[in-house]
This record gives sequence, structure tokens and C-alpha cells, in this order.
Amino acid sequence: MQRTHIFLCAPIVVLAACSSSSQSTTSGFLAPDANNVIDGDIDEATRVGNQRQIPETRNGFVYTAGQLDDSGAYVAYAGQKLNNAVDDRPASGGATTFVGTYAIAEVTGISTDSATPNTEIADISFEVDFDTLTLTGESDNGKLSVDGQLTGTQGLTGSVAYQETAGALDGLVSGDEAIGVFHGSNDDTVFAGGFVGVPED
Repeated sequence: MQRTHIFLCAPIVVLAACSSSSQSTTSGFLAPDANNVIDGDIDEATRVGNQRQIPETRNGFVYTAGQLDDSGAYVAYAGQKLNNAVDDRPASGGATTFVGTYAIAEVTGISTDSATPNTEIADISFEVDFDTLTLTGESDNGKLSVDGQLTGTQGLTGSVAYQETAGALDGLVSGDEAIGVFHGSNDDTVFAGGFVGVPED
């Protein structure tokens, strides 16, 4: 199996917020700025994240996580790169296996006095069914699962689960490439990231 690895760099807004007796946590979709960077008012000393893209088309996503400058809340944001553009997906054609990579920024173990930031990049494969209008799959390491629905002529929406924490999914899909972005949070975790993939050879 040949995998196409796709490299990007940054930190989208529909928000999901949680709060507990420790620190508040929020994740969401946030559009990047003109330099394909998501600022989100995150303290640079706490920021983790980057960006990834499909080399041939330069379509991709940006993602980041960290602690807000003002309130100290922990946040994670992801968004599509500016000027992402894909062809309309096939009107039919059955199922196609896509392969690629996902990337994620997360902060775990959040409490009033500690938190652990982390980033991860790993392989993922998923099936896009142009007849049933679904996109489903799982990362090779078993940490990330995706359950998406194709919308319109290019759109993607749905849900993800990262190490059993639920999140939201958005993106673009054509017959030649797929770009997904996702985010999620609970009382002590925030994460945001995305995936890029192309049809398996």
C-alpha cells in the first residue's frame, strides 16, 4: 500500500465548550488568517499545532491548541486552509479507499495547576462511498475514527472520536482528494486537527 503523506502548518468557528471545577475547555472550527495561521488569542508559550497539505494541490488544514491569554481557559481550533478548492465529487461510483495522514494537537489532564500538551501525526485510511454518500474509517493506530456524510457537491460533515472523546467533523471531498477538519473537548481534554487523503493506488 502506497501512502501519500501530506504536509501543512497552523491552528476554525462552531464551538463546543465544557467546564468543571478545574479549568474551562472549548474547541471549535476557526478560519485561519491570510498567512494560514489560527491565532485564537492563545498564549504562544502554551501553543501546539501546525498545518498539513496535499503536495500536489496544496489543499489542507491548520490546527492548534493551548491556553487563552486572558482567561486561562484551554482551547483547540482547526480550520481549512484559505483557498482550498476541490472538484465536484462523482455523482455515483461505489466505494473508494482513500489513504493519507491525520494530525492533531491536544491538551490533556487539564486541571487548575497542570496540563499536558501534545501533537501527533499518523496514517489513516477511510472508505468514501459515492452512492451512499458516506465517509468512514479509522487511523492505523486505532486512536481516531471518522463517521462522515457527503453533502452538496463537495461538502463533508459528521463526527469523529479521538481516544473515545467525541468531536465534530467538517471538510471537502472530491473523487481525487479529501480534506477533513475536526475538534472536540471534555472536562479535562481539548483537541483539534484534520486529515488529508487520496485514493489508494
